[in-house]
Amino acid sequence: MLVEVLSPSTEEYDRGEKLEHYRQLASLRHHVLVAVDAPRVEVRTRGDAGWTIAVGTDAETVELSALPARIDVHALYQAAAEPTA
Repeated sequence: MLVEVLSPSTEEYDRGEKLEHYRQLASLRHHVLVAVDAPRVEVRTRGDAGWTIAVGTDAETVELSALPARIDVHALYQAAAEPTA
């Protein structure tokens, strides 16, 4: 699994050329893109039939079937917004 936080200045590259490089990694099963401007998580999953994309927004969860695990999008963004000690 590979997780990236999207930056406005690099998002186009992250979704394009960089993604194509990652797809060459035979062991990669999940590529997770986390938006910074809105509660949105994209999970790209490699399966027997190729790659699929699942998108989760504020009140949703997205599955990581190869682990197995799930991401609660609201909880992720809430935790990121909380100040640290």
